[in-house]
Amino acid sequence: MKKRGAHLQLHNGVWRVALRVPKAAQATFGGKTILRKGLGTKDFDEAEVRKLAVLADWKRAFANAVLGKPLRPPQEAAGETSTWPMTLSPQERVAAVYEALKGAVIEIEGASEEEPWAAVEDYREAVFEQAQRAGMDERQLQQAWGAVAGNRTLTEAALARWEREAVVSDGVKAMWRREVKRLSDWHADGLAFETMSRRRAGEYIDHLITGGANKVTIGNRQRALSAFWNWSIKRGLTEINVWSGQAPSVKRERDTSGKRPLTHEETVALMKAEGKPAAKDALLVALLSGLRRGEIAALKSEDVGGGWITVRKGKTASAARRVPVHPALKETIERRVGKAQAGVLFPEYAATRLDRLSKDVAALIDAALPDLQRQGRQAPVDLHSGRRWFAARIVEGLERPGCQYSSVTLDKLMGHRTVNLAVQTYGQQAGREEAMKAAVEGIAWPPVNRALLADADVEPAEP
Repeated sequence: MKKRGAHLQLHNGVWRVALRVPKAAQATFGGKTILRKGLGTKDFDEAEVRKLAVLADWKRAFANAVLGKPLRPPQEAAGETSTWPMTLSPQERVAAVYEALKGAVIEIEGASEEEPWAAVEDYREAVFEQAQRAGMDERQLQQAWGAVAGNRTLTEAALARWEREAVVSDGVKAMWRREVKRLSDWHADGLAFETMSRRRAGEYIDHLITGGANKVTIGNRQRALSAFWNWSIKRGLTEINVWSGQAPSVKRERDTSGKRPLTHEETVALMKAEGKPAAKDALLVALLSGLRRGEIAALKSEDVGGGWITVRKGKTASAARRVPVHPALKETIERRVGKAQAGVLFPEYAATRLDRLSKDVAALIDAALPDLQRQGRQAPVDLHSGRRWFAARIVEGLERPGCQYSSVTLDKLMGHRTVNLAVQTYGQQAGREEAMKAAVEGIAWPPVNRALLADADVEPAEP
């Protein structure tokens, strides 16, 4: 990725863009060795934006000047003999293009002789446009371009292109980049889509397993590679996701027998403790909406409008649901929407980083509740204990006189299958929504120990 300020010069207080002209193109530009153009601004950020269009035009002109006749079909060569015979194979044609560009790109971009591919990639659109006029279809171009580029450089160039297009958090970008590099380092023949088969992908997974890597970690790495391959399929860079289904089997039996809901006192202590803000926000969502870990991480801006949280999908078919936003949760939701990345409310824990959410909440629990009685290394409370606390408050409300909702409301809020089929089928939607609001808004916040208040004959404050 180019550094900020590349190709920019400050001239008499105004920014201008400058680019070296390759020798093969200098005749086209009147013998000039460097092109310069004023950008009409003193603002650096504005200059960064304005330079892009100028550089793109110059590079396209360089490509045309350097390539010239090799990319023109005979009928457009004005009677001249084409230096790119139509008898050449697609791979030979693109090889000629690549070699013609290689020296020029090294001059222009300062790329290395060994790996100029990332710089050449910037010229691909101009190359493809002319090559298609020469009778090559897009499929031929993609295959030949990849073969000419060399083994490992094809996926690296694709990764650079993805980074320019992707609207995801920096953490996800770093994870994909890291996993592609690890795979490239392992791949003895260099890494290219054409050289990666399902068998080869399976060998890589076996390599990670025999190397002693944790199977959960291997699964996360496999999912990152699979996501990258899926994007590459969409862009026509490859046809098969060789990583699909390659994750190792993991027997994950979570012992939840010792887990319990948070107490009111623990909940208050956690909200006051020092910890990662994202973890505290996620825990508050669990406490006041009952969402599961994966449901929290998947929340997007469009899922929290109109006073409701919409869960699109989850652990079971019944998990898709709507939950009213508790009044004490509104500020957190609004703040998260304002700072969302690509619409994701919790970009810190999106994609394959759910384990990080659990670890951050565990660290928060360790800091806020150091005196917890543990079973070995396991604490009796975790992120899911926030969901348990939410359910306990709804059940507590069922036992109060004049309760405006039923156990069916609890099932709906928790994303559980409703046992009462008649109520599920024939119940009025409007009535259900009012009952759900009554249930959620009936949860006192900050938490109140109603049993102690009852002994003292004091009414709790309204939420």
